[in-house]
Amino acid sequence: MSGSPARWLRERFASRDAEPAGLRTETEVRAAYDRYGGELLGFAFRALGDRQLAEDVVQETFVRAWRSPRGFDPGQGSLRTWLFAIARNGVVDAMRRRGPAR
Repeated sequence: MSGSPARWLRERFASRDAEPAGLRTETEVRAAYDRYGGELLGFAFRALGDRQLAEDVVQETFVRAWRSPRGFDPGQGSLRTWLFAIARNGVVDAMRRRGPAR
């Protein structure tokens, strides 16, 4: 991998097919994970400083999205934006569970 990790991620995801229409099927969940999983992991890791905890947040993000597919409204924003909102909430929950800053 040459260049910055952020550039590598942008290039990797820019070459993907169109964004999944939602998360109603296993195929759509897999496509969304392939497209945004790495980016979400980076976001959670930067916020939490703990890779395992960040991985847990990303997994929980997709579980929450899978369980509430009607929460996604393409008229309100992109699937990426919706997933990041769920991940942000997951990061906050993880920080609260962890307790005072280490």
